[in-house]
Amino acid sequence: MSALMNTYSPLPVSFSHGRGAELFSSDGRSFLDGLSGIAVTNLGHAHPRVTAAITEQASKLLHCSNIYRIDLQERVGEELTRRADMERVFFSNSGAEANEAAIKLARLHAHQRGIEKPRIVVLEGAFHGRTLAALSATGNPKIQAGFGPLLDGFLRVPRNNLNALKELAEHHSDVAALMLEPVQGESGIHPLDLDYLRAAADLCKDKGWLLIFDEVQSGNGRTGSYFYYQQTDVTPDIVSTAKALGNGVPIGACLARGEAAQTFAPGHHGSTYGGNPLACAAAGAVLESLAREQLQDRAQPLGQLIESSFLAALKHQHAVQEFRRAGLMIGIELHADCGALVAQALEAGLLINVTAGRTIRLLPPLVMTDEQGRQLGESLATVVDHWLTNNPTMAVTREHSAFSNPSDLSPQELDALIDRAMELKVAHRAGEPSPQFPGSVMAMIFAKSSTRTRVSFESGMAQMGGHAMFLSPGDTQLGRGEPVEDSARVISSMVDIVMIRTFGHDIVERFAAHSSVPVINALTDDFHPCQLLADMQTYREHRGSIQGKTVCWLGDGNNMCHSYINAARQFDFQLRIACPKGFEPRADLVSANSDRVTVLHDAQDAVKDAALLVTDVWASMGQEEEQARRAAAMAPFQLNSSLLAAAAPDALYMHCLPAHRGEEISAELMDAADTVIWDEAENRLHAQKALIERLLLGTSAP
Repeated sequence: MSALMNTYSPLPVSFSHGRGAELFSSDGRSFLDGLSGIAVTNLGHAHPRVTAAITEQASKLLHCSNIYRIDLQERVGEELTRRADMERVFFSNSGAEANEAAIKLARLHAHQRGIEKPRIVVLEGAFHGRTLAALSATGNPKIQAGFGPLLDGFLRVPRNNLNALKELAEHHSDVAALMLEPVQGESGIHPLDLDYLRAAADLCKDKGWLLIFDEVQSGNGRTGSYFYYQQTDVTPDIVSTAKALGNGVPIGACLARGEAAQTFAPGHHGSTYGGNPLACAAAGAVLESLAREQLQDRAQPLGQLIESSFLAALKHQHAVQEFRRAGLMIGIELHADCGALVAQALEAGLLINVTAGRTIRLLPPLVMTDEQGRQLGESLATVVDHWLTNNPTMAVTREHSAFSNPSDLSPQELDALIDRAMELKVAHRAGEPSPQFPGSVMAMIFAKSSTRTRVSFESGMAQMGGHAMFLSPGDTQLGRGEPVEDSARVISSMVDIVMIRTFGHDIVERFAAHSSVPVINALTDDFHPCQLLADMQTYREHRGSIQGKTVCWLGDGNNMCHSYINAARQFDFQLRIACPKGFEPRADLVSANSDRVTVLHDAQDAVKDAALLVTDVWASMGQEEEQARRAAAMAPFQLNSSLLAAAAPDALYMHCLPAHRGEEISAELMDAADTVIWDEAENRLHAQKALIERLLLGTSAP
C-alpha cells in the first residue's frame, strides 16, 4: 500500500525526464505531451534558460524570508506588472493561493468602503482552486461535496448571462467584486463572450465592484498574449496567475491596479515561501524566454493546426458536439462521456486530459513544433476513432430511454441538461443554426391539447433539422381502443423519438416500456417534467443556482407540484407546499421526500423568505366541473403582491400558463414589467431541445 494519501488515481506510467514537448518514461517509452502538466510547462520540459536560471540560483540561495528584501522578487514583480498592465503584485505558491489573495483583497477593499458583509459574484462552471475560499467560489458541486459548510459570501450566476448579472446587481448592495475566468478551463474550455466581458466590466465600474480575472490557466502566453484579457479591450482590477509562471517551479501571483493595488498593508497578508529566490529565478527566466522568443505568438497558429489536423483525420465526425479553442486551450466536446480515452491515448503515446466528463482537453506547450502539432491532432483522431469503433454504445446512438419525471435523471445530468439548454438559447438568439438531426422525426401524441407544448416541440424539432408529426386521438388507433403496447411497437418503428401528452401516467410508462425509441412525458395527470426543466432554467438564468434555496408552491397539489417534489431532491432545494386541506399532493411522494418537502395550509407562513414562488391553474384539464369549488377553497393561496412581499427580497415568481388573472395569480403580477413568466414560457423550447438532444444522442452526465 502506498504511503501517499488517496487523492489521485495515477495512470500506470512514471516519467524520468523530458525534452521540449516530449516526456520519457522510466522504462524508455516516449510520449507526446498534449497537456503540459495541466497548462504548467508552457516552455516545454528542460527549457535551457529555465534550467540554467534554477541551477545558478540553487547554488546561491534557495530561500529567505519576506521579512527581508529580495531583489530578484522585486525585479520579477516589476517585469510581470509591466506585462500585465498592473501596478503591484503579491507572490504566492499556487493558483489557489493567488485566488485566495484576490478574495481577501476584494473583501478588505469592500470593508474599507463600509460594506460590513461583502459578497463576491462568481460564475457557474468556474474553477478557482481547492483551498476553502477558492473551493467556495468554484462552481462545481461535485468537488465541493463533503467539505461543507463552505464559506458564505459568494453569489453565483450563469456564465454569459448578462441579465442574471444585472438582476443580481439590482437586488444586492453588498457586492464587492465580480470574479471570473475569461476562459473557463475545468468546465471544458469555454471562452466567455466578448460582449459579456465588456458589459460585465461596465457594470462593475458603474456599481463600484472590483473586476477579478482568474488567469491561472489561461495566462503566461497560452492563449496568444501574455494574458487573455489583453486580446480584448477589458482590463480587470485584479488578475491571478500561477501554473506556467514558473514552468513547473511552484509560484503564483495576484496582481492589482488602481485602488485595489493600494489596499493591502503590512500584516494583511503573507506567505512563507511566496516569491522566494528560487521561484523568482524560474519566473524571471519564463518572462525573459517569452519576450525573446515571442512564444505566445505560437499559440494561435499551432492551435489552429492541431484543430484542423484532428478534424481532417477523424472518421467519426458526428461524434464531436463542439470544438472550442482559445489559442492552445483546446476543448473537444464529444456526445458521450469519454474519460476512458485518457488511458487509451497513453497507450498510443499521447498525454491528454478529459474534463467535465465528455470534453477532451488539450494544453500543449508553446514550444511544440508544427510536425508535433500535426501528429497530436492526427494521432488523437485515431485514438478517438478506435475507441468509438470498439465501443459502439459510446458513439452517437439512439438508445431506448425515456424521460417521464425529473427523478429519471441524476442531479449531475439535470445540471448538464440545464447548462445545455442555456447554450442552445444563446445560439438561437444569435441566429446560429443547430440542425443536429436532419431527417429525424418526432411523433407528438396529444390526448390533451396545449399551445406551448405543441409549438415548443414542433419548433424545436424543426430548428434541429427534423420534423414533428402531430397525432391527436382521432388520428390514431390509440383513440379507438388499440392497446398502448401495440401502438408503441408500431409508432416507434417508424420514428426517432416520441412525446406524449396524456391523462394517466401509466400510459407513458407502458408506451416507453414497449418503444424502441426515446419517449418524453410532455404532461400526465401525475407529472409535468418538461415544464419543470424550463422553470429551473429560468431561475438559473435570473438568480443562479437554486441549490440550498427555499421554493414555495401555491395552490393545488397537481402534476406540477409533484414535479417540484421530485425536483427538490434532484436540484437540492427545500420545498414548501401551500394548499387548502383536501388538495394536498400525493402522500407517497411527500413521504419519500419528507426531508425536503413540507406541506402547509397557510400561504403567509409558506412564502416567508422563499426564493421562488410557483403557481398553476386551480382546475386542470378534466377538472372544469370542479372550478367553482376549487376557486373558493384556493382563494387565500392566490399569488399576489402581498405574498410576494413576504418572500425573499429578490424572489422570483412563475406560472406555467395558461393563467387566469384574478384567480391563481393577480393581474398585477401577471402583467408586471419585470415578470419572468414569459422567459419561463420561452424556455420550454430550449429545455426541450436540450432534452431531445440528450435522448437522441444517448449522452450521459458530463
